[in-house]
Amino acid sequence: MPSLPSFQFYPADWRNDLALRACSPAARGFWIDIICLLHTAEEYGIFRMRLTALATACGAPIELLEELAAANVLKGSDTGLLEPFCYRPRHARAF
Repeated sequence: MPSLPSFQFYPADWRNDLALRACSPAARGFWIDIICLLHTAEEYGIFRMRLTALATACGAPIELLEELAAANVLKGSDTGLLEPFCYRPRHARAF
């Protein structure tokens, strides 16, 4: 599957996401890297590996990804991989 060239980014959504705002600046910084990884994933927006593998892929300390998951910014499960870690864009105000 060819890589998609771009995705829309809404600065207002980034600034107004209360769950994301509750995270540390470091976690928010890695969140954009995670979004980019998920954008280029074979299964768009889905990462079917352990959280530690995602941390390694984006070069983030596992604690920052755990912070994003605890805030429900990064959604999914590391237990049994029943629900993969994924990103579902909420652009165009469609929640």
